Amino acid sequence: MAKISVIVPVFRASGVIITCLESLLKQTLQSLEIIFVDDHGDDDSFDVLYKYLQNNGFQLVNDYFVRDEICIFLTQTPCNSGPGEARNIGIEKATGDYIAFVDADDWVEKDMFEILYANAQQYDAQLSCTNVIMDYNDGTSRILANPKVNNGMLSVAQKKYLLTHYISNFYSFIYQRSWLNAHNLRFPKGKSGEDSCFMACCYLSAERIAQNDCAMYHYIIYPNSISHRKFVWRGKQKRDSFAFLFEYAHKNGLMETYRWQIYLIYFKKALITPILELLRDIIK
Repeated sequence: MAKISVIVPVFRASGVIITCLESLLKQTLQSLEIIFVDDHGDDDSFDVLYKYLQNNGFQLVNDYFVRDEICIFLTQTPCNSGPGEARNIGIEKATGDYIAFVDADDWVEKDMFEILYANAQQYDAQLSCTNVIMDYNDGTSRILANPKVNNGMLSVAQKKYLLTHYISNFYSFIYQRSWLNAHNLRFPKGKSGEDSCFMACCYLSAERIAQNDCAMYHYIIYPNSISHRKFVWRGKQKRDSFAFLFEYAHKNGLMETYRWQIYLIYFKKALITPILELLRDIIK
């Protein structure tokens, strides 16, 4: 059993995926499982991965590419289903104590998972997070920080604060796998807003959290990435994704306690955000 299973959805990433992979191979944390999930991007991303692994000392053992304490598994979605469903398939395959998500066009600092895992162990936390570095193609960058609360047990008031202030830095977290499965925490099947909805569901169900003030996840901004294409209306997709949040809250008896926070999330992220995104695209 690995300490952390890292799930990487792959969609038209042949030009950047090795940078992502090498940042994972350089991790100082021992015992890492990496799961690449091909979402049928009609390019040669997986061919690039296969060639790299075959040329860099990995041996194929029981469907895993293995080298030292790193094992890598390559799988795929049945058809193009979006990153949320690709991550769900990865969760089902994962064996690690904790689960992390990294996008194929991003990369992480070499000690990110060692620090997050140590913090999670120290506070017996279901969630452990860092902050994010937004890297732009003009060479500039900025820090995108998660809302801050005390490490350890989460009170209702703290969870309400997180729910009303969070941003979808879901890739800056590791998640206790047994807890994800016990609460059936999965991504909605939509292709927009699924990450933010997943994060809200996690905050609703979490009992303990560990945070640090570092910024160790590099989120790369590409003008032509899925989330930055021009003149795309995502309103219905986001509404469909966040309908999942209401369903989850009702099913788990959380609606009464967090009703107004959930309504605020829906208003901001399912109704207002797609309008602002469209206006941003038009202005650009």
